[in-house]
Amino acid sequence: MKPDFFPALQQAFGAYFHEDFLCDYPNADAVIADLVSLATPEELASIRKELSEFIELVKEADNPDKLLDEIGCCYLPSADGMSVVEWLRKVEGMLAAT
Repeated sequence: MKPDFFPALQQAFGAYFHEDFLCDYPNADAVIADLVSLATPEELASIRKELSEFIELVKEADNPDKLLDEIGCCYLPSADGMSVVEWLRKVEGMLAAT
């Protein structure tokens, strides 16, 4: 992975969706709510922009779970019955509400 591969998403998802995130949060929605409450407006704008671009990349990917892993996200949406794209769209909606 290149260091500039969605840097805002790497920072956010890597920091919040680390391998032990379920020790800190009850579920993935709580992680996003915490991210929204702690991020600056500028950080949220960068995350929203990159997320939109990332979703388009994921839609074309043979292995979307691998792309999540490449940005440091240790959450598997399939554990909650969602595809990667469905979950990213849900995150996008949560971020849009800010």
